[in-house]
Amino acid sequence: MSDSSEILDALLDAINDAGQLDGYSVWTEVGPERWTEAGAQGAATAYFEIVTPGEELSERAHLIAFPMPAEKPEFDDGAAADRARDAAVDRENGVL
Repeated sequence: MSDSSEILDALLDAINDAGQLDGYSVWTEVGPERWTEAGAQGAATAYFEIVTPGEELSERAHLIAFPMPAEKPEFDDGAAADRARDAAVDRENGVL
């Protein structure tokens, strides 16, 4: 393993140890094509490249993290809960 490969592995370990971005899934390493598409799909993206003189290829890592779905409130049984649930559904659908 080359020095740049070891450094890139250490960077990826540090990213995993740092945790998730608020509201996003864990970082996932993907190929360059998937990484390019992910930004248009609302994902957070990160790209690391280490280039050293004398090495034929650079070491690269493409990472994505997708937004987590918003948690929907849970409602109790009963008429008041039904009205609150209906109001929440109306807000989600843009009905005022």
